[in-house]
Amino acid sequence: MRRAAGALAAAACVAGLVVAGAIGRPGNGGTGAAFADRVTYLDLVIAGSIGPAAGPGRPEPSPPVPTRRPPVAGPGGRYSYPMLSRPGLPLAPLGLDAGKLPADQAIAGRLNAMLPDRRLGSRVGLAVMDAATGRLVYGHDPATGFIPASTTKILTAAAALSGLGPDRRLRTSVVQTQPGHIVLVGGGDPTLLSGAEVVDAASYAAPARLATLAERTATALVKAGVRTVSLRYDAGRFAGPGRAPSWLGSYLAPGSAVVAPVSALTVDRGYVGDPARQVRSADPARQAADVFAGQLRKAGIALSGPVLPGAAGKGATELAAVESPPISAIVEAMLVVSDNDIAEALARHVAIAGKRPATFDGAAEAVRAAVGKLGVNVDRVRLLDGSGLSRGDAIPPRVLAELLTAAAQPKHPELRTVLAGLPVAGFSGTLADRASKVPRFGSSGSGPTMSAGLVRAKTGTLTGVRSLAGYVRSADGRLLMFALVADRIPSNDGEMAEAALDAMAAALTTCCPS
Repeated sequence: MRRAAGALAAAACVAGLVVAGAIGRPGNGGTGAAFADRVTYLDLVIAGSIGPAAGPGRPEPSPPVPTRRPPVAGPGGRYSYPMLSRPGLPLAPLGLDAGKLPADQAIAGRLNAMLPDRRLGSRVGLAVMDAATGRLVYGHDPATGFIPASTTKILTAAAALSGLGPDRRLRTSVVQTQPGHIVLVGGGDPTLLSGAEVVDAASYAAPARLATLAERTATALVKAGVRTVSLRYDAGRFAGPGRAPSWLGSYLAPGSAVVAPVSALTVDRGYVGDPARQVRSADPARQAADVFAGQLRKAGIALSGPVLPGAAGKGATELAAVESPPISAIVEAMLVVSDNDIAEALARHVAIAGKRPATFDGAAEAVRAAVGKLGVNVDRVRLLDGSGLSRGDAIPPRVLAELLTAAAQPKHPELRTVLAGLPVAGFSGTLADRASKVPRFGSSGSGPTMSAGLVRAKTGTLTGVRSLAGYVRSADGRLLMFALVADRIPSNDGEMAEAALDAMAAALTTCCPS
């Protein structure tokens, strides 16, 4: 009877993870979550092919392979991110206090046995928190600052959602400073595209496009009897250098393309030509302006003189504009595939909202302050960027667990995309090809549990650093937030360390049935 009840609870837990947000396979190098993917996943759960269904007389579960119905097609563009038109549902279906909280000693016994794993290197930090009470139920150096890598983006996401609001959109515009003189004004939209790629509007938020802006600008100019203009471009919304002093030079090197220089005016994620070549523009604002100039010419507007940088000024008249998807969709895109360009742009918007300079330093200060306002202790947090590319960043595991706990609370509905945007083990984003099997704790005769579909977490990857922070349901259905960081891994052992972290997260799903 107990085992049957546990199976039902586990199925409900998986469903709870699914409805907590957008789940889907990345397409076209992008993120997000087609609705059909979510429905297919639920179908697989109901069919018993995913989740903790193994037991006497039942086959061991396999990683999810959604083939029962085709997924909704994402944008056809090479640079674009498919994004849901609205964020996923909150955690209400199961509630924060569902299930019995595992005993602290049971969790400690399970994780303590896994800590000596050589794959994790010489320094590991863990924090596990009960989402309902906010109590730390397990910690191993939870207050020590570790190099977080891309789990930093959890802080950037929360700061953007709380500081800007989930419904805010980023505006790219063209203004007229005087008759015959126009300025392309960057609004800091990191998802701006050049062309008119087709997007399934029923499932995906439509990105802003320069082609649309050029058409609208040309229409306004022709209506005013103007067919020749001078063009300037204004990327002054962001300030300071586009590269953080703490970043490695290789991050922006041709063939690496880890990130483009941060700019308030960028298109196609800063890629030059085919993104498969992994080449980013050294001057994204100029690249965007040149693309826009060509589109104006195609729309019948001639240009006088060269395209140059310039300021829009306060007295300019807006001719046309395009708007980004809502911040919630942009945050989801960032989290699912760990996009560095989006993270840095969002951090600067947080700085502007917090009345700080839109620089690396100002953005880091603003993100830290915004997280602190959510009730998270940030005394030991050190940030040098918004993406986690800097090895000078330091975040205690407890801070990550506390922030995820805050995002689950009913009093913070604006933060729900922090949870809904996390990749799902074995299914989406940076966890699509990662899932771990662990023995079912304390159950003789039952097979191992696959973490696929049961662990939802943000990954972090730098040389010698691996991190994982997210949430699971325990064997009795309790919602647990966790953060796992190892930042002294032998340089060639990163993938093995990932497997060890995945196993720890999976162990929480099996711990510890009553």
